[in-house]
Amino acid sequence: MSVRKNLTLSDLFLAILLAAAQPAHTAEPEQSRVLSVMQAIADAWNRGGMPASSYFEPSLTVVDDTPPYLFQGPNAVADWIAAYRSEQPKSSKNAKTTLRLLQPTNVEITGARAFVAVPADWTAEQDGKRDVEHGVITATLDRPDRDWRIAAWVWTPR
Repeated sequence: MSVRKNLTLSDLFLAILLAAAQPAHTAEPEQSRVLSVMQAIADAWNRGGMPASSYFEPSLTVVDDTPPYLFQGPNAVADWIAAYRSEQPKSSKNAKTTLRLLQPTNVEITGARAFVAVPADWTAEQDGKRDVEHGVITATLDRPDRDWRIAAWVWTPR
């Protein structure tokens, strides 16, 4: 083999190694952007408001342990919250609920698609009594433009 061919193969091998290492550096900022969408949804809920529709795909699917368990389409979030509130006893109407996201156990990003699994604590507090439900939120996100949006949101109690 000639020296020139050796250098070309070495250069190619080095370029492949560098390209393979590159996503590790670019993935972290993208991972933060994905997780910030999930945190924004929790923050909106914790303030007592409805998360902005801009955080969700119009074809959103929500799966929750609140009957009827499946909520889909552009009104999925409003329908889900209405179902949750209607399932609560009248005596708990004024309970303060919060959603606290914990350290994610899985964040995978491939192009314009992301998969996230994050443990979470759902707390209802009323009259000095606190009830905490532990669970996992599993979500998929799409990036149809520069912003990430939730395509599917699943709550699984532990």
